[in-house]
Amino acid sequence: MKTYIFSLVLLFPCFATAQNSMQHQKDSLRNVIAQSEGKEKLNAYGRLTNLYYFEADDEQKRDSLFALYDEMDAEAERQGSNGWRGVIRVNKLHVLNSIQQFDAVIKLAPDYLKFIEKLEAWDIYYQLYGPLILAYRNKGNNDEALAVAQKMYEFAKEKKDDTGIGLALYALSRIYGNQRRFTEQENYLRECISIIYDNTPTLNVLANAYSGLGFCLIAQQRYDEAIKIADEYEQIIERYEKASSSYQRSARQNQYLVYLDAYRQSERFDKAEIYCNKLDSISNGTINLYEEKAAIYLWKKQYDKALEMVNKAIETASPINKLQGMGMKMIVLLRKGNAEASEQLFREIVVMRDSIHNKEMNVQLDEIRTQYEVDKITAEKERNRNYFLFALGSCFLLSAALVIWIYHSRTIVRKNRGLYLQIKEQDRLAEELEREREENRKFQQILKPDGAVLPEEDDDLFFGKLTILMKEQRLYANCEIRRQDIAEQIGLSDRGLHDCIKNNTGMSFTEYINTLRLAYARELLSNMDEKFTIDAIAFEVGFNSRATFYRLFNEKYGLSPKQFKQFVK
Repeated sequence: MKTYIFSLVLLFPCFATAQNSMQHQKDSLRNVIAQSEGKEKLNAYGRLTNLYYFEADDEQKRDSLFALYDEMDAEAERQGSNGWRGVIRVNKLHVLNSIQQFDAVIKLAPDYLKFIEKLEAWDIYYQLYGPLILAYRNKGNNDEALAVAQKMYEFAKEKKDDTGIGLALYALSRIYGNQRRFTEQENYLRECISIIYDNTPTLNVLANAYSGLGFCLIAQQRYDEAIKIADEYEQIIERYEKASSSYQRSARQNQYLVYLDAYRQSERFDKAEIYCNKLDSISNGTINLYEEKAAIYLWKKQYDKALEMVNKAIETASPINKLQGMGMKMIVLLRKGNAEASEQLFREIVVMRDSIHNKEMNVQLDEIRTQYEVDKITAEKERNRNYFLFALGSCFLLSAALVIWIYHSRTIVRKNRGLYLQIKEQDRLAEELEREREENRKFQQILKPDGAVLPEEDDDLFFGKLTILMKEQRLYANCEIRRQDIAEQIGLSDRGLHDCIKNNTGMSFTEYINTLRLAYARELLSNMDEKFTIDAIAFEVGFNSRATFYRLFNEKYGLSPKQFKQFVK
């Protein structure tokens, strides 16, 4: 079993910081390969492929890597080293996944599994399932990924192989995590950890399981538990580094990321900043942490520092990620009170998004034109035919896409217009109901005997006071409003106010307050003279969470605040 421990290192190497140093290592290892035999030669091959592995994005270096894999496979076959032959195939699939050739992984994996099954190298056999499941997940075929993981689990269970069972559980946890089913993900991860904890050849999977569990707990807002897992993760990394005789940078980065996310989301910003700096120091610039730092400063209300970090993030980001950074900058400006600059930045984001879209379209058109020129040189007649079919197909597709887009747009507009009219009709009915209730109270007052108290008179009286209080003072716009404070103002107990609202509206206190807030939000959205952004309106009417405002508005009215505002216009 220990013979194949180096297979773990192939996926998590240490980088040489300088290019000259990297090349020197490669040349040195090639000399070792040429002059050595046996295990030493295979180990040298392993270290050399290790250096090329993380340069696989470069097509030329990727070709060199696959050529080395073929040489290494021939040498491993000559020496009868089945473990190394399995490791080579696992790593080939990982390389193909890294360059997004998912169909190639799906095509090769079954033959590789049969090959390893024939060799009975079961530790490697189970590791082959990992890249296959990942390929299905990356293609969005979660059902296929789940079927493969379950097949792996049943096979390992039939052979009573704890290693295979543990790896299958880890694969299942990744699938459930991808679907945001965090409870199932946590259960599978904990069971996986308990099974493979003492198994040295699967220390890489154990390390990944610990980091996955940490992020799973963070997603469930169990931050202290996540920090505890990150503490335990330290022991696993030390075992991993000792077994592989190398510094495991990826594992360290994952550990620090767990700490960073847990401390940041639990608002322990000083500690979050410590781990942000640690990540910065070990990543050698490969991880962009400007946005994380900006988020920390933003939540600490240090808006100038947050703005500085966001600007750096935008400067170093790709066009797509630059949009994300600009979105964060817009939030910083808004929190800083600079609504005008925030609105201007929003317009820039819209323009940039359209520009990126147009640029991508131009690239596609250039590729088509190049292919057209190649076809023209190779075969004139074939070119004319293909051009005609291409033009005809393009026209058909564009026409079909235009029809679908128009139909879809009109359907959405009709639906939203109907919802908007329903909202206005509900407002009218609510006003009529309130008038009828007022007239009914007056009628009962006339008919009741002198000195008599009608059964619902008290509730009506107090609810009338509550309604006037809410209309005149808009207490609901205070995000820290308490039921007890309002009860005291209208002369009721806390429980009495609850019953009063329940009897008159059928709603709880929270539902009643949120209904008033949403009605006030609609009033602000309908006022074209107001310069509030939608996010600012959310805070103005009493919500302390933008997400809560959007969710409740959509649940109550069936359309978003933005859509509502468009129909008002």
